Amino acid sequence: DLRTTLDALPRTVAPENIALFTKYGIFSERELRSRYEVSLESYAKIIQIEARTMLEMARREIIPACSKAQRHIAEAINAKSAAGASAASEKRRLLEADALLEAMDSRALALEKELAQANAATDSYAACVACRDRIIPAMAELREAADALEQVTSAALWPFPVYEQLLMGAR
Repeated sequence: DLRTTLDALPRTVAPENIALFTKYGIFSERELRSRYEVSLESYAKIIQIEARTMLEMARREIIPACSKAQRHIAEAINAKSAAGASAASEKRRLLEADALLEAMDSRALALEKELAQANAATDSYAACVACRDRIIPAMAELREAADALEQVTSAALWPFPVYEQLLMGAR
């Protein structure tokens, strides 16, 4: 049971597979090892591109949009408080959204750190291990924070189509 690409790629250069491919003249051992190395480099590069794209989306789109949404809530709190209302619901929503935004920001920083470490890897396999074991989980955590923020942010301020729009057809 090979659960990830990185688990499967080394099978390319397993002795029995090299013997099979060379016996029938499909690939030489050198060709197989070259394909393996290219596959490793490609895997690491694709994961890193996805992670950098995710960071850019978080920092340039989601975090600013959520900050703007929170500013709207804070203005509503101030207006209601000035009118003598408690604004308890808005305060609760603001605190919840602020905690999620803090989580998103810290997870973006963690992903950035993992990317830097993967870029410092000494060989392709080490870079792939960093991608599989650290970058992909960090991306999942950042996605979790973004999904939670989407649930508490006005669809009008959310920078991407919300789930309902995707399901029913983006407008």
